[in-house]
Amino acid sequence: MDLITEDTPCAPVNPYGETKLAGEWLVRAAGRAHGISTVCLRYFNVAGAAAPELADTGVFNIVPMVFDRLTRDEAPRIFGADYPTPDGTCIRDYIHVADLAEAHLAAARRLAGGRGRAT
Repeated sequence: MDLITEDTPCAPVNPYGETKLAGEWLVRAAGRAHGISTVCLRYFNVAGAAAPELADTGVFNIVPMVFDRLTRDEAPRIFGADYPTPDGTCIRDYIHVADLAEAHLAAARRLAGGRGRAT
């Protein structure tokens, strides 16, 4: 897989990606039309909790499912085996919810600082 950078051209491969990109265009257009700064953050697969008391203790998502199986000395259950990867399983990137919250605050601070549009 090639490295994706900020300069990589946007070329959605499915309707879902197209709608996300169209949403970014609309946000930017509205910002220009009304003279306000905008920001669009791209992320997915958020996991974790900012504090232990906020944790979801249910075993319904991949991260808790993996840890649940490991604590029972069982191998994690992998869903899907038909992806174009060496072992056929899907590659997923995760971001911790606390890191995501910091990214939102940084974007809001940039916008509040009046340094123009953040992308």
